[in-house]
Amino acid sequence: MLKLISRTLLLPIAWVMDWWSLRQHPKPHAPAPSPLRASKPMRKARDQNILVSVVIPVYGVEKYLRACLDSLLLQPLDEKYQDKLEIILVHDASPDSSLAIMESHPQRHRFRIVNHQQNQGIAATRNTGLSEAVGEYILFFDSDDVLKPGILNQFMVQAESGEAQVVESYNHPIATDELDRLQLKSFSREQAFGGPSPLYTDFESIKTNLSGFAWGKLWHHSLWHDCEFPDGLLFEDSIISNALVYRVKSLRHLRTASAFYRSNPKSIVRQRITPKHGWHHCYSLQAGWQLYQSANSTQANTYYQQLFDELGHYLRIRTKGLTFASTQSMLAFADQLLCEVETQLNPSIGLTPKQRLQRWAIAKHRVNLWFLTAFRER
Repeated sequence: MLKLISRTLLLPIAWVMDWWSLRQHPKPHAPAPSPLRASKPMRKARDQNILVSVVIPVYGVEKYLRACLDSLLLQPLDEKYQDKLEIILVHDASPDSSLAIMESHPQRHRFRIVNHQQNQGIAATRNTGLSEAVGEYILFFDSDDVLKPGILNQFMVQAESGEAQVVESYNHPIATDELDRLQLKSFSREQAFGGPSPLYTDFESIKTNLSGFAWGKLWHHSLWHDCEFPDGLLFEDSIISNALVYRVKSLRHLRTASAFYRSNPKSIVRQRITPKHGWHHCYSLQAGWQLYQSANSTQANTYYQQLFDELGHYLRIRTKGLTFASTQSMLAFADQLLCEVETQLNPSIGLTPKQRLQRWAIAKHRVNLWFLTAFRER
């Protein structure tokens, strides 16, 4: 309540600051060129004998790659699943010894290495894996992470049943020296979250429980038939929460740990904010909107509210500390995107007074007023 009161008292100050800034910058700069690299999804024909395709991008992970491959290739599998698994390692022109490690590692199942001649980035590398995958389901996994023993067999069982389009579970962060404590962490987590694994089939439950990243979960191949990760963007996983979730009709959430991922001190969320972060966020939302339109979803109001949140709360985080002119041009872009969505979806949902003020601030490029109102309502 105190925070809301303080924000309200600051509104006149924000109004005056915007008035003065708009005198200096009456028109927004042209938007930054889109970093999105256009591509057309190409898929190999399905192989009826393969249940699960595991796609692993590989770049600069020589220190952790053996542990990752061991955790995958030493998984205990029922006899009937031994020949129904394929593993696709996409080597993204890594300058270290990652390729040599893959080539010399003992291999099981249908094991393939795909080479990029030049480094292309995580999105393009995952897209290469998508184009090569022939399984009924696709499992994305990172090459510096570790699979929990036995989880792959559980995924194969779920894939064979075909009950859910997406199957996911819990994941744990680990530091680089924590491999000897994985079993203990897994045990304590499963004690806390054990029980039956629910199957969600209504949209609200799916949206609430589907985590917003691609790796560590099973995806039915049909969800990706005309969809790719936005190549060239920092936030390639954003298509999960902004577009792909509207295609999912069923979600199984396993009450167990499946993977242990390493915390990256150089990750995007820890980097100093630059205009690049804000623009990549804007263009990732534009890519998500294009995918949403192909989903034939009836959740127009939900999508609009989510987009509004992304262009408020999250864009605010990724523009904090930027100049008025930089943020102003992003608001102009956001206004164009919102206008397009509002015209095509015609959402019937009513905006709160705060949201109406925020929408007006976006339309008028009132940066300080927008920044003051672009927070989540709890």
